[in-house]
Amino acid sequence: MANNHSIREVVRAIFSSDEFFSDRAMFGLVKSPVELVVGAIRMIGARYNAGPPGSGSELAGFSSLLGQEVFNPPDVSGWPHGMGWINTATLLSRYLFADLLVITRPNDPNSPGAFIDHDQLSKHTKGNTKKTVKNFLSLLGPLNLDNAAIGALRSYLQTDDQGNQATFTPDDLTIEKKIRGLVHQIMCLSEFQLN
Repeated sequence: MANNHSIREVVRAIFSSDEFFSDRAMFGLVKSPVELVVGAIRMIGARYNAGPPGSGSELAGFSSLLGQEVFNPPDVSGWPHGMGWINTATLLSRYLFADLLVITRPNDPNSPGAFIDHDQLSKHTKGNTKKTVKNFLSLLGPLNLDNAAIGALRSYLQTDDQGNQATFTPDDLTIEKKIRGLVHQIMCLSEFQLN
């Protein structure tokens, strides 16, 4: 019984230590492919329908593309940790996943795959860029960005397709175009790649 007591003491000491809650520990790990794919779908509230086996909509397939073949680690030690998940190919694949998640709009909501429906985006879009960016950074994180990065995201929402300054109007067209683009940009940030 003393052994269980000492284990509890150690665990309590770890979870109550200053180091556990330090800035260095928070967001100190790179998301594994499974964490990235499943986490993004859950955070944004996307719909997911696996479809029949072999339909190409399995999340495990995308995880494999990102370097983590589910249930098949490279050796007995498991998968790599931290920066082992990031290289030029996998980083581009992470951006591709973000792109596919936001641009997929099936005609049939029962179609296989993952997608974010219009209502889900609309629910988090507010009447101005400050609140809208804040909502999506919180939804996909919480992510703490510096003022320059937040300003760039807000500026994106206030720019038309030709790069001219435009008024932010949270209508259906803005949600389908700009808000989906905002989600993609946030998912491509280095801060989003971290746990």
